[in-house]
Amino acid sequence: MGSTRARGLRRLGSAAVDLAWIADGSLDISITLGNRPWDTAAGALIAREAGAVVIDADGSQHSTQSRCVVAAAPGLEHEVLTLTSLIHDSPFWQDPTFPTALSTTKET
Repeated sequence: MGSTRARGLRRLGSAAVDLAWIADGSLDISITLGNRPWDTAAGALIAREAGAVVIDADGSQHSTQSRCVVAAAPGLEHEVLTLTSLIHDSPFWQDPTFPTALSTTKET
């Protein structure tokens, strides 16, 4: 079922595939929640190099510290940021305590 804003919603199961499809133009927008750096680092680079906009759900630059990734064809990022405001209070919103590959914890 579609609308005037979206024709469909699909979860591919791989952030890397989503970002590669953004890069080659197969997808216009991808929103991925609960990322780990190893899920998105290569795909984000490929999408950026292809001209896509890759940002965090709050509009800041996506980095290895980001918990969400929003990738969009140029010009669509403002449309999708309106939608990401819906996840602001969800468990997937950027959390400074979120563990990443760059942070370490010592087990006792």
